[in-house]
Amino acid sequence: MPVSTNACCQFYVIPVNSITVSIHITADEYLKSYEHSQAVVIAVSEDGRRVRFPANLLKRFVTHAGIQGRFRIEFDSSGKCQQVVRLL
Repeated sequence: MPVSTNACCQFYVIPVNSITVSIHITADEYLKSYEHSQAVVIAVSEDGRRVRFPANLLKRFVTHAGIQGRFRIEFDSSGKCQQVVRLL
């Protein structure tokens, strides 16, 4: 694991594979199409790559308006999703 050092501390740099997508799903659409445990979302990233991930990863971002915004999806080296972060 690469190590970086500056004047005050030493820390590990962990490379992260990520992809950024814009998602616009209405609340009704999410409930009808993505609520069951096996549902997946297929999106196109800002750089043109297609990504497929479990819809339940977005559950915490659902509001009355649905899911709206830009999100960074981070993967480990084996391609497993580690986290989804809403971007401002």
